Parts: sequence; C-alpha cells; structure tokens
Amino acid sequence: GHSISRDFTITVDDLIEGSLADGYISGATVFRDENGDGVQGLQSDGVTPEISTITDDKGDFSIDDGPGDLVAVGGTDISTGLPFEGQFTAPADSTVINPVTTLVKALADSGETDAESKVKEALGIDTSVDLENYDPIAEAANADDTTQAATAVKVLAAAAKVANVLEQTTVIIQTADDSGAIGDESAFDAAANALADSISGLGAGAELDLDDSAVLAAVVTDSAAAVAGQSSDAALTTTIATVAADAAAVIASVNQEVTEAADTFEASGGSADDALDTLVEVAQLQSAVKSGSGVSEDLAAQVASVDTLVDDNIDNLAAAQAAIDTALDQVDD
Repeated sequence: GHSISRDFTITVDDLIEGSLADGYISGATVFRDENGDGVQGLQSDGVTPEISTITDDKGDFSIDDGPGDLVAVGGTDISTGLPFEGQFTAPADSTVINPVTTLVKALADSGETDAESKVKEALGIDTSVDLENYDPIAEAANADDTTQAATAVKVLAAAAKVANVLEQTTVIIQTADDSGAIGDESAFDAAANALADSISGLGAGAELDLDDSAVLAAVVTDSAAAVAGQSSDAALTTTIATVAADAAAVIASVNQEVTEAADTFEASGGSADDALDTLVEVAQLQSAVKSGSGVSEDLAAQVASVDTLVDDNIDNLAAAQAAIDTALDQVDD
C-alpha cells in the first residue's frame, strides 16, 4: 500500500512547519507578507526584511512565526515537473498553502468575516475540514476508511479545479496583453479575487460551479478588467471579450474531467490506494493543461477533441498534452 507521513502542526520555538501544494511545489519562496503588498521585500518599518524560506524537494517548509500572511511564489510542481507561475497565499497561521487557501485569503481580504466556511460551502467541501491545515494528498494516502479517502479526494479535486482556473486565466490575460506589462502575480491575484467575488455573490447554501463555462467566462473577463489599467494595450479587454467564452469552455472541459475522476472514485467506495490512483489521474490532467501556453481564437472547435482525448488517453499523458496544447495555442492576432 501507499503511505505518506508528514507533520503539519505548529511546533516549537515559534516555528511553523507546513507544505506548499498544487501537487507539492519544491524550490518555492514562502514569505510573510508583513506589509500586505504581495511582494517579498521589507516590512513596513522599511528596514526589516520580510521573513522567508524555501520549500524543500518534497514541498515542505519551516518558517519563523511573525507578522504577515503567507505568500508562495516560484518553484516546480513535483507532480508535473512544470514550473509554478503564480502566487498562492494563506492566512498567517496556516500549515498548508494551496489554491483553496488562496481563495480563503482573497475572500477574507474582501471583507468576508467567515471566509473559510464560505469557501467550503461554495466548493462543496465538508464542514469538518480545516482548510488552513488540511493536506489532501497526505490525507488520501493515510486514510483509515472510505469516508476519509472520499473527503480527501473531494478537497484535492476542488483545489485542482481552482488551480486550473487561476493558472489558465493568468495565461489568457498575459497572452492577450500585447504590451507584456501584466506580470504573473498580478494576473493570478486578479483571478483569485474574481473567484472570491463570485463566491461572495452566491446565495446561502449555493455552490460555485467551476465546471460551468459561463461562470468561468465571467471570471476571465472580470480578471482582465481588474488589471487592464496596468497595460498599454488598448485592445486588451476587446481581445479578452473575443476569446473568453471559448477559452472558458476549454477550462471547463478539463474541470469536468477532474469532477468525473472524483465522482468515479466516490461511487466506487474506494480505498486509500484507489484515492491515490485518482490523485495521479488528476495530476495528469493538471500537467496536460499546464503545458498549454496561451489561448486560440477558435477554441470552440477544439473542446470536443480535448474531452475525447483526455477520456481515451488518461494513461497517455503525451496525447493529452498534445490535445490541450492545440486547444491553447497563443493568440497571434
């Protein structure tokens, strides 16, 4: 069987130990954003460097306690071998930093008083899960029963879909921006805020459907509008409006595959070993979509082939990558 043993608890001597995960990310910089600007530098006194550390080859980190929420940038996703481009965040005392904690942080920053509960409700995650201290990969590997394994797969699938939206929205914005002025972190942050706004707008008990291309198109356009002022490209919002629906359809098609993998596991009442097999399947989907470098203006014609090839070749990552590479060709015009 499979086993992963990790300690994610706040430990001794004012040191916090944790993990950075979108898959685990090695070689990333984790820092305490004391002045709240999202950029590693000096604390608000203008003298003291913000506390920072580097994740190890397993994605684990130890960081001194201190002021400021956690921010993670750079590094390599060890489940895909691809660089992490973007910026994950988490509340100050978190022991995990991942796409879901990034949403929690964005929602809290918007003024939501119970951001974690709101995110769990929106993503369909069990209320018992402590998102700021829950590592779904380790939990799936060490699950004692099918209920624990199913919860871990549910959280992992939600994180994978959120990551897909954040990362691909970042690519779409940067590809459409002819000026090249919008950086990874700015676009990524705008996407996180747009998702948080979508959650804020939900009614009581409602979930955010990340498989719905209409929902995702709104996230793409809202994200672009938020950072358009950073670009000298006057046509940016027009370009985004042209490609948003078709680009969102491709993002949705991959998220639907993640949902299908998680639903298949849940229906089977699988074990921890089965949960790990599902995690591998999700990692393959993430790797495939991350290999894309942009968006095409004729994505609608590609969506069906992406669905088919990912279904038929889930064990053939190269074929899935090729399909999604085609669907995510750069905007040249």
